[in-house]
Amino acid sequence: MALARWSVNPTYNRPQQLFNCLKALSQILHPSFEVIIIDDGSVNSIEHIIVNFEFQLNIKLITQKNQGAASARNTGAKVAQGEYLAFTDDDCLPTATWLTSLVEVLRLYPHCLVGGKTENALFDNPYSVTS
Repeated sequence: MALARWSVNPTYNRPQQLFNCLKALSQILHPSFEVIIIDDGSVNSIEHIIVNFEFQLNIKLITQKNQGAASARNTGAKVAQGEYLAFTDDDCLPTATWLTSLVEVLRLYPHCLVGGKTENALFDNPYSVTS
C-alpha cells in the first residue's frame, strides 16, 4: 500500500485536543503513513505530547510562528512525502478505518478529491454546529 501523506494541521494552544487526535491516529489500520504536526505558534511547547507517540507513529513536528490554519496546512503539505495528502485538525478523532477508506476511494477515482464524514461532538457550541 502507498504511503499516505498525513498532515494534522494546524495545532495552536490545544494540547489536550492534539493528544486525543494523536491517540486516535495511533489506532489507524493503514500499514504506512506519516503524521505531520505543524505547531502554529503555540504559547507552550507541544514536544512532550509528540514524544508520547514517537514509537507508535511516523511523526514529525514542525513549528512556525502563528500564521493561521491555511499557512500551517501549506507548510505540512510541502514536507509530506507520500503518494496522497490527507488533512485533519487537532480537534478531530479519525476512526481506525478512515485513512484506508480514503485510499480505497482515491484508487477508484485517482483524479478526484475525497472527504470524510464529520460528526459534531460540541452540540452546545453554535460555531461548531454552524460549521
